[in-house]
Amino acid sequence: MDVFDKQGVSFVSVTQQFNTATSLGRLMLNVLLSFAQFEREIISERTRDKQVAARKKGKWTGAT
Repeated sequence: MDVFDKQGVSFVSVTQQFNTATSLGRLMLNVLLSFAQFEREIISERTRDKQVAARKKGKWTGAT
């Protein structure tokens, strides 16, 4: 979005009702980006926890 802002361009979705030229559109985009980051962090934590649990059971979690 920084690149868009520097170029004076806004993002308009054809299938969704948000447009980054408006304050509501920017809010919606930030909410979506926040949820995406949250999801990435949760996946990372779950993966790490599962690998630790597997190692405690003596299972190999790496490649061949």
